[in-house]
Amino acid sequence: MCIIAYSPANTPIPSADRRKNMFTRNPDGAGFMFPDGGKVVIEKGFMTLDAMEKRLAELSETFDFTALPIVFHYRIGTHGGNTPNNTHPFPITRNRHALKSLNVTTDFAVAHNGIIHCVKPKKGYSDTQEYIVRRLAHIRPPFSRRILDTIGAETGSKFAFMYGDGQVQLVGAINMDMDDGCFYSNTSYLGWRDLYSHNASTWTGLLSRHQSINDWEDRKSLITLDEDIVVDRDGALHDGAEFCMDVYGRIYAYDEGGRTATYCPGAHLLVGGARRRNGVLDMTEYETDEDEDENGVSFDDLCANELPF
Repeated sequence: MCIIAYSPANTPIPSADRRKNMFTRNPDGAGFMFPDGGKVVIEKGFMTLDAMEKRLAELSETFDFTALPIVFHYRIGTHGGNTPNNTHPFPITRNRHALKSLNVTTDFAVAHNGIIHCVKPKKGYSDTQEYIVRRLAHIRPPFSRRILDTIGAETGSKFAFMYGDGQVQLVGAINMDMDDGCFYSNTSYLGWRDLYSHNASTWTGLLSRHQSINDWEDRKSLITLDEDIVVDRDGALHDGAEFCMDVYGRIYAYDEGGRTATYCPGAHLLVGGARRRNGVLDMTEYETDEDEDENGVSFDDLCANELPF
């Protein structure tokens, strides 16, 4: 589902450990954006943590990233392929070629966390890129609070918008961590939560069915699924807070009191239509429905009335 991390002006960027956690849990490419000279500078397409960190260090010799606001994005791909060109952030433009560029200077840019179902991406493009072309690029900035709320309601997603003057607007639950003063769109910056059971018989049974004892270290760490939905083998839906997942995408029922995890054969993760099997998200394409919010007001009409094209 990706993660957005936003470091406001005069706030240290997330620590090296937190940046590593975000890339480890969102490994399909990364990027960041910051203001310079009245423009937004986008640096992205980093498919390894080392590449990302090297470029950040190079730019830190010129730019003070504590003084400047900066938005990071680490991706889990769902549409368009896991390529450098589909990493975030993106300029807000109708120019599809610009959306594929890795180094961009623009007036207005965005990073997105979520899956957008109200548009169907063209082949090779992500849902975010399609939404930019078909929606966001038709609205004249700056965005009003009403526009931001409409975007959030239509997509059910989280966004960080940045302007050339350094202003940042957030959409959705992107919350500040009191330990470092940065804002995060989910908790994957905290890394893999260690939930393994001390009940040797439980884990021995799991290991004997699924992998060798040599992989024990990988099996000790499970990720919680608080924001997700789990589908069992009978097709029933369950609150993800009752489950966790290992690094191979297998689902376990988690007993917090007993700190035990029980394997659930045939269960998979449903993330807005994305099915995770063996650690890979298999997206179901969605046709565009009526472009109306829950009050019957069309997105296009709202934008046209408030901010003329």
